[in-house]
Amino acid sequence: MAAGSLLTLEGTEVRVAYEGLKRAARERKSLIDKAEKGVVSALEKASAALSGGDLSAAAASLTEAAADLQGYQQRLADVSTAEADESRRTRARLEHLHKLATSNGSLLEWNAPRLDRLVVDYLYR
Repeated sequence: MAAGSLLTLEGTEVRVAYEGLKRAARERKSLIDKAEKGVVSALEKASAALSGGDLSAAAASLTEAAADLQGYQQRLADVSTAEADESRRTRARLEHLHKLATSNGSLLEWNAPRLDRLVVDYLYR
């Protein structure tokens, strides 16, 4: 089996991790947008309460916004962890592909059973 065809088959493994990174980036953007809308809404409520002279309502609105932001912070930390995991997987797969591209034929012979497993796994889908 030629190195180019094996790299073509292995390339799908990198695309899977890349899709995970794209999904995490979309989730991060969504969370930031929601947090921004929540903070703007809370500031408008607090401003309206202050203009009406109700300090306790303004303080309650800002306290609620702070609690919401702490929740978003935790969710963003989870997304960051997922991104780091996907990044490590992608880096490991790219290093593996680099080894395949720079190796001689012995590595290709060693990977023949793995290639068979990939084909069977694909056919089972």
